[in-house]
Amino acid sequence: MCVMCACVRVCVQTEDGEEENLLENPFSLELEFVDDPNFKNKVNYSSSAVQIPTDIYKGSPTILNELNWTQSLERLFIDNRREDSSLRWQVFGSATGVTRYYPATPWKAPNKIDLYDVRRRPWYIQGASSPKDMVIIVDVSGSVSGLTLKLMKASVMEMLETLTDDDYVNVASFSEKAEALVPCFKNLVQANIRNKKIFKEAVFHMQAKGTTDYKSGFTFAFEQLLNTHRGDPLVTWHYFESLLPNSFESEGHVFIAPREYCNELELASNNTEFLFNFIALMEKVTPDSKQCDNLLLHNLILDTGIIGQLVDKVWKNKDLNTYGFLAVFAATDGGITRVFPNKAAESWEEDPEPFNASYYRRSLDNKGYIFRAPYRTVRDDLLNPENDTIGVLVSTAVEISVGGKTIKPAVVGVKLDLEAWTDKFKILASNHTDRQGSNACGPHSACEMDCEANSEDLLCYLLDDGGFLIMSNQKEDWNKVGMFFSEVEPYLMYALYNSSFYNRKQSYDYQSVCEPIPTSSHGAAPRGAFVPTIADFLNMAWWTSAATWSLFQQVIAGMAYQSWFITDEVLAEGMDSRERGCVMIQTQYYFTNLNSTFNMLQDCGNCSRLIHAKKINNTNLLFVVAEKMPCNGCEIDKLSQEEEEYKDLNPCDEVARYRKGPSMCFDNNQSENTSDCGRGHSFGPSLITLLAIQLLLLSQLASPSALLALL
Repeated sequence: MCVMCACVRVCVQTEDGEEENLLENPFSLELEFVDDPNFKNKVNYSSSAVQIPTDIYKGSPTILNELNWTQSLERLFIDNRREDSSLRWQVFGSATGVTRYYPATPWKAPNKIDLYDVRRRPWYIQGASSPKDMVIIVDVSGSVSGLTLKLMKASVMEMLETLTDDDYVNVASFSEKAEALVPCFKNLVQANIRNKKIFKEAVFHMQAKGTTDYKSGFTFAFEQLLNTHRGDPLVTWHYFESLLPNSFESEGHVFIAPREYCNELELASNNTEFLFNFIALMEKVTPDSKQCDNLLLHNLILDTGIIGQLVDKVWKNKDLNTYGFLAVFAATDGGITRVFPNKAAESWEEDPEPFNASYYRRSLDNKGYIFRAPYRTVRDDLLNPENDTIGVLVSTAVEISVGGKTIKPAVVGVKLDLEAWTDKFKILASNHTDRQGSNACGPHSACEMDCEANSEDLLCYLLDDGGFLIMSNQKEDWNKVGMFFSEVEPYLMYALYNSSFYNRKQSYDYQSVCEPIPTSSHGAAPRGAFVPTIADFLNMAWWTSAATWSLFQQVIAGMAYQSWFITDEVLAEGMDSRERGCVMIQTQYYFTNLNSTFNMLQDCGNCSRLIHAKKINNTNLLFVVAEKMPCNGCEIDKLSQEEEEYKDLNPCDEVARYRKGPSMCFDNNQSENTSDCGRGHSFGPSLITLLAIQLLLLSQLASPSALLALL
């Protein structure tokens, strides 16, 4: 039955077409319906309609009260359609079974008997209930054959219809033993349309036979509910489709952190190979599998979806060339790094593990935007700006407040095209005020710090917080981007350091390995042998000393290889080409002067120049403008950031090493066996052994060549 509502009229349209007014309002109006192609039906946009299930008494006070207070929704429905004309049906369902829908239209029952009840509709169940796990066990023993089995099949199918995509389910049959109705569904699977269809087909073909063992059925059910290996592998795999290489061209390249997500996951040094291994495993298992790290995988699924939306809704809609971007990227703590577009991944050299990547750690540890140029030293080949595309990474952490706490689950950023942004840099850094007036730059007038207009007279630089060059208005410096600034402009870097803009910190690596010290000292001697003198033979103590044992070993080796008395060139003092241990000094520079603006005069004796430095807010950048040095330069100690060996020329100047001693001394252990302590003096060679060794040595030394060697 359907209730048509116009203004304050509430009526019931019966099967024979007659209307019964439920509220007995004399001011009710008849509804007029018009054909609407959008709904493919006759509708009335000024009213809503109500449907009441057949098995509910329409005159119940509860129903009448429901009809009365839900009529206020009619104005809301109309306003919604006015704000968004693309809206179609708007429906409200209540726990009593009343359905109010807009726009009003004559109700058409799907069958001859109207069994429609909003409380059994999937959208109502999904919204009114929380996700649930369900195991349905069906007794298929011989005692339930016939009509009983048919009713049980119908009940199971109806129960499956009440489940939604948020629910997980499995169905088992039992008689003597219990087993999953669908053999490949060994655990709970998502109650989606595909899986429910498979279940229904299996339920339809159930047959009754055997005896009943309820214990097996309940044991199966509880094991299913306790098993954390939940989910449909195909559904899980769907989350990772965007990680497949065939989606890189449209979605951007994906790097996945090489973590041990599951025990059976085979790690690989190649990212693409690791992705294939990961996807292949996800087709077999689910994030809730016992063999997997559930937290890692669930974070990975969440991050994959979020980054995918970022690509579809933001990145794809932007022309990166317009902004001077070579790439945009995002990295998450879940282990996903996506670089867009795909071709930008060819020059991506960052670590696929975000927590090992420099830009990621620095973005988490600092506020604002972190600029980082590709690190270079004077030993590296210079970049060619005309042939090489030079990119500068700019990244920042994503901050989210949850429960009063701030978390940083991801880092996003761009890769700037250096050539495009150098032009922007010169314009942004320029002083455009009064260019043609009294402050205009000229041969005999004071120049403003205008980087664009005076690029031949002024040096303009962007340096990061470690003293590395990020940008310059001098084209000849573009191939030095990423170098320590002292290698580009040593006098200017020294002035910044001397003015406390940068401070220096040195640390010592006591476990370094250095190249061997070359030597040209050589000598000739029997290779690897100690040659005793006649005085040694006359000294009987020598025969029982450690030298005797050493000589005996050398004699045996010489007899085996016939090379004991061969003379060859050897390095003096046994020197070889092995590497040696050394101490290395590591030097780092960092910001100390955080003043917004600083002006200084660098005096070099014969000449001087003005320097202007300013820290750019919300970044790790220092903007430096200086006049070109009018003379050859200053006498300074060039600053270096290179690692170098520590030369310990004076032992008294050795750097103190920190060591923390034990808090207490352990000089006794009750479980220690000390009965054998001090018995080493009792070990020694037997007399017979010593005599045999002496006879062997005398026979070897009896030859003329041996006597000459002894002399």
